[in-house]
Amino acid sequence: LAAVAGIVLVGVLAAAAVVTGVTLTGLTLLGPRIDALASGDDSALAAGLDPERWRFGLLAAVSAMVGVLVAGVGGVGFVGLVVP
Repeated sequence: LAAVAGIVLVGVLAAAAVVTGVTLTGLTLLGPRIDALASGDDSALAAGLDPERWRFGLLAAVSAMVGVLVAGVGGVGFVGLVVP
């Protein structure tokens, strides 16, 4: 609701930036493992990954990032993220 009124608190913006930066950095570093998982369960198992565990971890990381961003900018930003 704060973003609808045009007000964004600096603390909320800083928290969102930190969470986004940490999550994106982590996902970038895990890129080769994510590629193996995207290639299929057999490829992931051949690379020594547990596909179920990695899917859950990636879902949790991305969900946390989206949750923090939506909390910071409001529901209107979430609708703008989902609709396209």
